[in-house]
Amino acid sequence: KTYVTDTFLLLGHDSNVVIEASTNLDNQWMFFSMLMVNDETGEAYDFAWEVNYYHGVSGGESWVEGNKKSEITIPSVPSGRYYLLVEPQSDTKQAGYTLTVYRNVPGWTNFFLALAVLVIMGIVILIRIGMFENRRWMDSDHPITFE
Repeated sequence: KTYVTDTFLLLGHDSNVVIEASTNLDNQWMFFSMLMVNDETGEAYDFAWEVNYYHGVSGGESWVEGNKKSEITIPSVPSGRYYLLVEPQSDTKQAGYTLTVYRNVPGWTNFFLALAVLVIMGIVILIRIGMFENRRWMDSDHPITFE
């Protein structure tokens, strides 16, 4: 069965939208097929994802797989009035869920890219300093020798 949410307003500049699904799964799975539709323009974002949570005991050791919560990120969504068309599927009829929509969620991608650039710059600077010091000592009366 397909469910239609109430409309919700996304304000501001183009930004990512995160949709979080919180479920009551217990050794079960749930699959969400969704459309996020702009109520004014009809533009739609089609996406799907699975949430699963399993646990048990095997050989005297307990194990857990999956999570009762999961999220999906839709990048660069323009402001406007939207609604969701949600088509959930599950291996049980008792599976319940709550959907929460977040806007302007900071991503970690930029942080790691900036960190990589800084590390590379640091390595280049250290190499250049080492080369400079090596040349400087070679021009002195007591050059560095490795014997």
